Amino acid sequence: MPPEERQGGQGAAGARAAAQDFFDEMRRWEEWMASCRHDTTGGEQLAAVKEVFARHLAARALARHQSRYDLLCFGTPPEFEAPILRVEQESPVRCWVYVPEGLIGGEARYAMVREGGAWKAAFKEADIALTGRWKRWPDL
Repeated sequence: MPPEERQGGQGAAGARAAAQDFFDEMRRWEEWMASCRHDTTGGEQLAAVKEVFARHLAARALARHQSRYDLLCFGTPPEFEAPILRVEQESPVRCWVYVPEGLIGGEARYAMVREGGAWKAAFKEADIALTGRWKRWPDL
């Protein structure tokens, strides 16, 4: 099934598929950045991450100025290679996708929202010490 069909699926399964596609594309972008940093221009690198964001971020997330636009920051090892731990559906139009975060067993969760018939990433929250207090990160 093409990614567009999986991402459009209703419920937690569709949100999981959309989040996995976003994480996979961001991981590939991070790996590409690590391998070609000196062989490409900042404009090419910025265009590549903007393409990924255009496909996978909600309108409100796109309207915020993402720090990756200025810094072209990427994780080594890739930040987006963590497995999805679970998905919780909060409402018909919002799911939380949980991934491991930090070095001491914490978690991050991505808010996935239904927009235009597809699931999109809206923002990230992190609780690196599993205290139950989530810190919101508008940058993705």
